[in-house]
Amino acid sequence: MIKKPSNVDADNIQTSGGVVKNISTLGAGGDPVPGPAGADGVDGYTPIKGVDYFDGADGADSTVPGPPGADSTVPGPKGDKGDQGDPSTVPGPAGADSTVPGPAGPAGADSTVPGPAGADSTVPGPQGPAGADSTVPGPKGDKGDKGDTGEAGAPGGFQFPVGWILQSECNINPGTFIGYGTWTLTGTGRVFVGIDPADSDFDTAGKTSGAKTATPSAHAGAAVGDHAALTHSGAAVGNHAAAATGAASAGATQRGTTSSTVTLGVHTHQTPILTHSVTQPDQHAAQVHSVTQPGAHAALSVVQPSTACYYWKRTA
Repeated sequence: MIKKPSNVDADNIQTSGGVVKNISTLGAGGDPVPGPAGADGVDGYTPIKGVDYFDGADGADSTVPGPPGADSTVPGPKGDKGDQGDPSTVPGPAGADSTVPGPAGPAGADSTVPGPAGADSTVPGPQGPAGADSTVPGPKGDKGDKGDTGEAGAPGGFQFPVGWILQSECNINPGTFIGYGTWTLTGTGRVFVGIDPADSDFDTAGKTSGAKTATPSAHAGAAVGDHAALTHSGAAVGNHAAAATGAASAGATQRGTTSSTVTLGVHTHQTPILTHSVTQPDQHAAQVHSVTQPGAHAALSVVQPSTACYYWKRTA
């Protein structure tokens, strides 16, 4: 429903297809003739849904498909993956070569068939890394001219380090036949002793000590004093008195080989009194003697049995 505006004359309007037309100034052919512009009208009324108009019922679905819409510029969601199709027996046309190189593939196996030799380049390429030494000697080349003698190089293999000592009975500097180092005689007139950290005389390599001779210290002393004589004093030994012995019994004992019988009567023997005296000796005569200790001793040789040889030490 179209609501008539309040400022429009009902006698001079008509509607056609929902368009309001003013017919008060139509021309001879019925076409409108524009009149003079009137003053601006007031704002029109805005219909209110639910008051001035209501939505109609939904129409039936059309059975005639409408024209296809324009292609969408926004891709739709990705569909599910379809089933694998049968392989084609007809190869498709070759695609154009890509101008963007693809990723490098894995290295292929080395070919066992040598390719044809390329033409020699006139521009030398960069020098490659040194190859491993060949174990098969190449053919012998022509003998070249003799070059200038170079400086002597360091000898190969083992070298005696500085501080090493060589022993020999030949007075030849080892540098003349070894070919390196500075060698000097060392330890002249001395024997060599092993290092002993607990002995201050032998706790450092190259340390010297000792001498060929040794002189004992002088001994100072006085004579031994005199010995006084010993005096013995004593009295004489007293007399010894002897008593009479007891009576012997009768009877006889055979002596010898002659048979005889002797009958002795009872009798008594008397041991005589023995008198003797002993007087101990008097003092001895004084015994005088003296001993004086010796003075300084002469120097003694302490050289051990030895065999002389040369000791050459490398110093540089």
